[in-house]
Amino acid sequence: GMCCTFNMEKAEEILEKSKYSSALSKMQNQDAAYGFETETLPGWFENHDEPRTQPGQNKGLRLILDAHTDRISPGTVYDNFRGFITVVDGRDKYHLTSRNSFLVRPGREIYVAMGALRIEAETEIKDVDPEKRQCYFPDENPLKMHKKYTQSNCILECSIAYARNKMKKENETAVGCAPWFYPATDDEYTVVCDPWETKEFQHFMTNLPDEECDSCLPDCTDPIYEL
Repeated sequence: GMCCTFNMEKAEEILEKSKYSSALSKMQNQDAAYGFETETLPGWFENHDEPRTQPGQNKGLRLILDAHTDRISPGTVYDNFRGFITVVDGRDKYHLTSRNSFLVRPGREIYVAMGALRIEAETEIKDVDPEKRQCYFPDENPLKMHKKYTQSNCILECSIAYARNKMKKENETAVGCAPWFYPATDDEYTVVCDPWETKEFQHFMTNLPDEECDSCLPDCTDPIYEL
């Protein structure tokens, strides 16, 4: 389902204009309006003096995670030892938890130290064929739902297209369904999987053939985070 992010760009800056991006943008605005006791922004925030992270154990983001398992019926909760899936990644890409995530154990105080390495290619190599240089710049290889190319965004769209096509064949429909929380074009926006179809859809995405998304080359400019 939907996840919580702390550095994500606004939906209209990441996704192409569509019914999905409009709905997501509306939810982001609602979170900003109703997620705090007051809608008034602090003066220091409006003056761009907001706190910034610094090196050091007590200088980063501190987060308290509560699964609220007491609010869910016992028949729904299968165990109480699974961790929270956590991702540290760039703010302009879809976070594929199946590729670069780690688990944060429940009931523990966890410290996560991180470092970053930024890979940046010279724009002069744009004259070289992408297949030879083995990377794409953000303005190359246009995607259907995202404004900028990243390998994560490309793999996401490729995976969704693959699973939709499988659902289309399984259900013999004109357009295969997809879970509501995945990006969708306007033509596919209203074709939503029910809970049983969602499980099947996720199975197809998890078992995506290795060669299916070979066209999704790495990013020419990309921050790599080490945890």
